[in-house]
Amino acid sequence: MGGRAKPAAAMVAAAALALVAARTAQGGPPPRVGDPFILRDDAQGRYLLYKGQTPRVSVWASTNLVDWARLENPAFVSPASLDCAAIWAPEVRRFRDGKYYMFATVLTHQQDADCIESMEPGWTPDAAHRRRRLGTWVFRANAPEGPFEVWSEGPVTPKDWAALDGTAFSEGGRPYMVFCHEWTQVRDGRMDAVEMSKDLKRAAGEPFVLFRASELYPPGGSWRDYCTDGPWMHRAKDGSLFMLWSTYDGGSYCIVSAKSASGKLAGPWSGHKIVRRGQSGHAMVFRTFDGRTAVAFHSPNNGEERRLRIHELLETPDSLEIGEWIGGEK
Repeated sequence: MGGRAKPAAAMVAAAALALVAARTAQGGPPPRVGDPFILRDDAQGRYLLYKGQTPRVSVWASTNLVDWARLENPAFVSPASLDCAAIWAPEVRRFRDGKYYMFATVLTHQQDADCIESMEPGWTPDAAHRRRRLGTWVFRANAPEGPFEVWSEGPVTPKDWAALDGTAFSEGGRPYMVFCHEWTQVRDGRMDAVEMSKDLKRAAGEPFVLFRASELYPPGGSWRDYCTDGPWMHRAKDGSLFMLWSTYDGGSYCIVSAKSASGKLAGPWSGHKIVRRGQSGHAMVFRTFDGRTAVAFHSPNNGEERRLRIHELLETPDSLEIGEWIGGEK
């Protein structure tokens, strides 16, 4: 004699649970994320997406850039000794020693309480944009998913600066960090660079200026038009050196392409061109498993509404251009 048939409602419920389990295993839409960074993890055949979630950095994995599953353990949890009030713009690179290094902007509780001096005589930003010390720190791990631990001896950027969004760059076998000197301290936001010690623990020299935000727009705009944000260095197939960076175009966040005339970090940098508007910004570049060059960025630029967008990156002789959608949210 056969057993009793399951009621229709129970069968529907079982099917729904199976569907949820399958979706969880396969992943779902990417998280809402600002300042996205994607690392191609060749050893595991997957992509890793890092998201700053104060006081930690969480990680999602994907094999197709569309479906993402959150890893159980965060890549980094801030220790009490760091006094972390906020952490954002994490970037993870594998260096020659086989270790993984994360560059991330950190705001400590003490920094959040401070108000630093303006470096532009006779000028202060409006009250809604208080000057705070910000800096890019370096963290290290044995695996791309962490756990990362504090590695640098404090921020690599100057301690009395409002500096953020540090990104790694190597030239002539020497490591550098390219970063933004915030408009809230210098008014005309700067893109700076500093050579790092070979162990990536500290700065090995004084910062130097690559360009200022006003080189995209002439002086006289609103304060937002003086912003520099989210640098990313890209060496093109023909050897040209480009940078993607972000700013505001009449109050709307956008992505800018610039080119080094010398093909070297020191520049001079010119050809600043807006290549993506519509509240889009903080771009980074990576290679897909099928050989395409991809650019990831967030859009719109509205807090928790920020979404991951992944498009193909196109190279022209004078600029980088953003092509068709290939992943993230459409």
